[in-house]
Amino acid sequence: MSRQIRFINLKTRKQGTLLPDDTPRMRQPAWSPANNKIAFVWIRPEHRQQSIFIANRDGSGLQQIVDVLALSPAWSPSGDELVYSQATGNGTQIFKINLVTHGVTQLTHDGSNYAGDWFDPSALPVSPQPQLLTTTWGKIKTE
Repeated sequence: MSRQIRFINLKTRKQGTLLPDDTPRMRQPAWSPANNKIAFVWIRPEHRQQSIFIANRDGSGLQQIVDVLALSPAWSPSGDELVYSQATGNGTQIFKINLVTHGVTQLTHDGSNYAGDWFDPSALPVSPQPQLLTTTWGKIKTE
């Protein structure tokens, strides 16, 4: 079983590999909103590390985004931030990193939280919508 991130062009049926290495363990790929970059979790046993990296779609420009045990990257709609899960002394929490300033913000603090995502208010307004069964959600967000 391959642990690499592979691509296939559906028109040409040409296949490719993000980083053509024999032993990478990559998972949880997430395309940027512009589809020019990919964030992923890279498990590197030789470094005893599992962290989040970003690369251009051709594998160039590889950079480590966080240097801690992290997983489940998700891009912001604008493509300038990522949310991810990180193990802490208080369970697994969700963090946000600004890819320009590299500023990190912890978004959750209690319990175990995995796989954060972005909320687009224009997609689902934060107001009671009985037909969408969001009446309770709207009440929670307005209090």
